[in-house]
Amino acid sequence: MTWHPPKFDKHAFAGKRSKAVSATKTRSGWDSTGISFGDLGSMHIARRERRQERRLPTPKWAVRNDWLQELIVAYLEERFYVKPNYLLTLIERLKVARAAAEYYCPQKRVLLEEWLEDYHSLCVYGRRDLTDEEAIKAFATLRCNKGQLPLNADIAREYLAQKKIHDLEIQIQNIDTDIVLTERGHAEVIAAIVYLYYRLGWDSVAVAEQLALKSPHVRQVLARLHATWNQTLSHLWPQIDEAGEDQGNRTSGVHGAGPAESLPEEPLERFFNA
Repeated sequence: MTWHPPKFDKHAFAGKRSKAVSATKTRSGWDSTGISFGDLGSMHIARRERRQERRLPTPKWAVRNDWLQELIVAYLEERFYVKPNYLLTLIERLKVARAAAEYYCPQKRVLLEEWLEDYHSLCVYGRRDLTDEEAIKAFATLRCNKGQLPLNADIAREYLAQKKIHDLEIQIQNIDTDIVLTERGHAEVIAAIVYLYYRLGWDSVAVAEQLALKSPHVRQVLARLHATWNQTLSHLWPQIDEAGEDQGNRTSGVHGAGPAESLPEEPLERFFNA
């Protein structure tokens, strides 16, 4: 016989919703809430909307500010290819990550202008720069066509132009979003996504509408935060027991060596109000 420690059964009270006005006949009399329909009509009632249960549980780093602060900084360092310097405070590391993001912005703006010019040229002129032989060969070499030849060169040019336009639309949208997020602040937007999605229970569509983003982008940011936590930070923090208490204290900000770096009270507090 295998013994398991007791835990909460979320199905124990399924279908047993309590009612404000109820009375049950018992041997000793009536078991009632003491509230009549007249009392209920004059009361202020707060109701909770039913929500679909999520496939994955809420991660612990999403509800602890100290873990979330560390994760956001580590994510931005990984995102902009910054080598972590654990001798610095979180605020100093965040400033370094911001500087790296701003460093790439001018190059991205130049690339964005070039892509916009290419997009306009393709929409107006198509692929007239290709000869008949080049257009047919380029059409046949595409993996999606599996070597199939077009009916004529004009059809090949039209197909190649539409495919290039579609690819440019995705690239332009991605790089434009990256530039806008750099101007708005990556840390602020990420903290707002986590706060709205996990702490308020919003879905990705509602979060995207609130922050002027796209819902796939919101889900992508959350997935990357999960990956960064599992690969970089999960082994640096203590495990949490069933009662929710820490089994140990983190002794260092440098992979377990040296004294722990003291953190401000709420270094990213204003980001949660974004």
